[in-house]
Amino acid sequence: MLAVLFVLVATALATGFPSAGIATGHSPRGRPATPLFDRSHPGRLSIVDPLRPRSHRKLRKRALTSVNDIADPGRLPDSLLPTFYSLTLTPHLYDDFDFDGKAVISFNATSSTNKIILHSKELNYTKEDCQVYEDSDDSSPSEFASITDLQFNTTLEFAKFTLDKSLEAGSRYILNISQYSGTLNDDMDGFYRSHYTTSSNETRWLATSHFEPNGARRAFPCWDEPIFKARYDIFIEHDPALMAISNMPRQSQVESDNDLVVDRFMTTPLMSSYLVAFLVSDFKNLTNSDHNFTTWAREDIITGGSLSQDVGPKALKVLEEFNGVPYTLTKMDQAAIPDFPRGAMENWGLVSFWEPDLIVTADTTTPAYEDIATLICHEFGHQWTGDLVTLDWWSHTWLNEGFATFYENMICNQIRPEWNLEDKMLPTFYHTAMESDVKETEIPMSSPVKSNVSDINDHFGSISYKKGGSVIRMFYYALTPEVFKKGMKRYLSDNMYANADPEKLFTAMDAEATLSNLHQLPGGTSFSEVASTWTEQPGVPVLQATRDYSNPGKVRFEQQRFLYAPPKNASNVGQKWWIPLVVTTQTQKDFSTTLPQGWLAPDQPFASLSTGATADEWVYVNPKQTGYFRVNYDAKNWQLLAAALSADPAALPASGRAQLLNDALTLARAGQLDYTLALPFLQSLKAERGVAPWQAATAAIKYLLARLDTTETNDSFLSLIKDVTADAYASVGYRKRDSDAHEAAYLRYIVSDLACRAGNTHCLSEAAAALKAWLADPSSNPLQVDTRRTTLCYGIRGSDAATFEKMRQKWLAEQNEDDRFTYASALGCTKDKSLVRSLLADAIALKYNSSDGVMLFDALYGHMDNLRIFLQLVKENGDETRKAFGHSFDARVLAAVVRDFRARKDVDEVRPWLEAKYKSSPDWKRLEAAFEHIDKELQSWGDKYLEKVSLWLFAANASPTITPTPSTLPPTDATIPPTNPTIPEANPTPPPTDSTPLQTNPTNLPTDPTLPPTNPTLSPTDPSILQTSTNKPSAASTTASTAVLPALALVFFSLCL
Repeated sequence: MLAVLFVLVATALATGFPSAGIATGHSPRGRPATPLFDRSHPGRLSIVDPLRPRSHRKLRKRALTSVNDIADPGRLPDSLLPTFYSLTLTPHLYDDFDFDGKAVISFNATSSTNKIILHSKELNYTKEDCQVYEDSDDSSPSEFASITDLQFNTTLEFAKFTLDKSLEAGSRYILNISQYSGTLNDDMDGFYRSHYTTSSNETRWLATSHFEPNGARRAFPCWDEPIFKARYDIFIEHDPALMAISNMPRQSQVESDNDLVVDRFMTTPLMSSYLVAFLVSDFKNLTNSDHNFTTWAREDIITGGSLSQDVGPKALKVLEEFNGVPYTLTKMDQAAIPDFPRGAMENWGLVSFWEPDLIVTADTTTPAYEDIATLICHEFGHQWTGDLVTLDWWSHTWLNEGFATFYENMICNQIRPEWNLEDKMLPTFYHTAMESDVKETEIPMSSPVKSNVSDINDHFGSISYKKGGSVIRMFYYALTPEVFKKGMKRYLSDNMYANADPEKLFTAMDAEATLSNLHQLPGGTSFSEVASTWTEQPGVPVLQATRDYSNPGKVRFEQQRFLYAPPKNASNVGQKWWIPLVVTTQTQKDFSTTLPQGWLAPDQPFASLSTGATADEWVYVNPKQTGYFRVNYDAKNWQLLAAALSADPAALPASGRAQLLNDALTLARAGQLDYTLALPFLQSLKAERGVAPWQAATAAIKYLLARLDTTETNDSFLSLIKDVTADAYASVGYRKRDSDAHEAAYLRYIVSDLACRAGNTHCLSEAAAALKAWLADPSSNPLQVDTRRTTLCYGIRGSDAATFEKMRQKWLAEQNEDDRFTYASALGCTKDKSLVRSLLADAIALKYNSSDGVMLFDALYGHMDNLRIFLQLVKENGDETRKAFGHSFDARVLAAVVRDFRARKDVDEVRPWLEAKYKSSPDWKRLEAAFEHIDKELQSWGDKYLEKVSLWLFAANASPTITPTPSTLPPTDATIPPTNPTIPEANPTPPPTDSTPLQTNPTNLPTDPTLPPTNPTLSPTDPSILQTSTNKPSAASTTASTAVLPALALVFFSLCL
């Protein structure tokens, strides 16, 4: 009887549709539906699937690595392992915005228990809706036990079923949840609703999913951790006027009750729950001739999917070639979702994007156009690292996201080599990762993660993405591309349809390195030993490269952790890394060889290389910045590099110029390099036309603008920026040209903003004219997309009150939220601060609705010169502000204002008032943190460097730039400027010879005939390199004096006048 009953239940769950249903999509017409418990489904998949049918799968417990092995009650027990889900979902759009579901889950018991614990969040069902069956190869499933209790833990998001008898270890079971319901929420997580407005002003709704990291439990009961992989049969019931897509191709479509249809999709391979996806919408598509690569979007914008249709198939092909493993599914869909977390989600076979990140429109800037292509490469990279092979737990998020970041640059660079994406990877990823990694309390790439969503989300940040991608790129070059690719093929092949941890990756790389003579790992050391120093420690090293000019070919290397400020905890500066050493010289100019010529080991106080450079030649370390570390040279070598770039920017490739700009100005900010040695690299921008160096420079320029904003030096700095941007701006102009190459358009996007900011009269005139024409007739005079923000801001900046009012009306009338914020931000650019004050006062007086008022505050306090207006208004109208926007909004804005202060007097003025007003409130913690930040920032920079920077800028602006020559450089015995004295030296008193030999390459490796004969040779011992002068002035102090003296003379002369 139970068998008959179960067959009836199974038939109902499978919707009982005849096999002759309507077949559409990517599968053969008329494919019959497969019974719910048909055990032949693995053989039916058109994929590479090495696994045996699920009934014979080996039972395995979850393996925990040391970094995962932390007490966490939020982790599921591994006594039960899911193997197969059959899911039916019916979303109700245009009604109650809810959904109905049915779930049949097969699982294995690895130990005896009378409890079934899985994840379930905001789903409604009772124990009467659920049954437990025993699964058997020999007969139909039979009821095994009764459910005596069902409890929901809303904190841990668990559903716990208690049975009247225990499940037996080694047996297979089925949990049937015959009905449940949930809400199609509007918070872009789980199974949720989205909408858009058509060109005819009609609202259209859609239902879609976003499950990473733990949203699947909001759509169906499941084991919602990456380690619990299973196969999925998915049925979507929906209005026939809509379409449904999922991870796999549609197998069949049949009619159901209530005038609906049900789409059945082919069974997935083994996959984690967070990668399951579905979409129900009225979208249109672009597809290829084979109908296996499709882009979906709303009808009004679908034509903008042509870029994705071009880049996507190419990316899959290049990834297959790179990894040596084919894409294992039979189709790929890309969907542009109106309401989606910015970016995309790598659901296997159905990648979801936020609309602007997939579809090209008239508003897509050149950088955004590039970002669409690179994001596709990122998400498609996940189809291998993330989907096919999945991290075992979020402790190793970098295994997913770091590889995807690496792919988005390296793979897309092969598709669009003219975009120079690998060069741009440095300012976009390396430099921003280093900026995050400089925090003393930053986490390592691999670090423990608990199961709560906030802890997991903390690992979806710069360290996992940007540092992860940067470190992987370092591994790629250190092992050689050939060995790395073979290692990837082994890693993916050994772990496909399963989970992995870093050790499995390192083991695969070690195996291939052992078989190859190409790699340059240190002798007697495994790749795992080398790599773990980068993945299991926080921070970024700075490599000191010091030359002894009495024996100038020798370079001595030391390492320490790079920090901006003295550490609060001395234990946070003891990290040491395996650092690959690659050097080229002015004579060699070998920027393509990235094979390590030696290694600085974690237990070595120092190491040295012989380069063959003469005293008047520069030495350049870490070409292409393949290594994830900063390099600090002695003063003379810095000057030689600056002189070379001043004479000829092509002396180094664009990647090297970006690297030097970032390193020099960041080291100066940290007090590890004199600003008089760093600022000349900004002067080298005058002849710069590469995008990557300008990207690197922009970050440094913005930092200095913030530090100098309220000082008398600000005009001098703006004068310098005006000078160095003039030629680049003139080369690309303000307006788009038909002849523009991609990089020229990108350069215009960067330098037009800097040129207008610095007061370039042509730029300001163009901005004013473009804004005036647009406000008069937008349809005939659309704003050019790459200078749109510049036009809005600097056009308003020089305008009158009438133009300001027209812009305010534009803001109020605009419906697109992104455009409205852009317009609001433009209003804050006006030089007439009475207009800004009036605008904000109207918001406080509730003359706008609260959301518009909040938008104004958020948009306007981003402008430095509006901060004091904010402060004064809130101080005068505190009660009205809290009434209009809430107390927490008040504190949030004030904390942001405090963090952005530029002068000590502003901090001193506001601190007593805010302490008196907020110290006893819960908001004080936020404000106190803001004060700590700005106190440290002002003390660490303004008090130390303002005078020296001011004098250098005065001298630089008062006379033409003079390119240093060898006769004007410091004496040949110049030593490196003092490093941060608060960071302990690795060995303050080095021995006369290297006590620890430099880790060289194995001596039995054959010589690589492709290497140039002038490559540096290793010099593990050299007493002369260790004996630095202690009684002569440093090059830093010499340079500072030579920079200050002409400035003082000019000041004295002007006073005499």
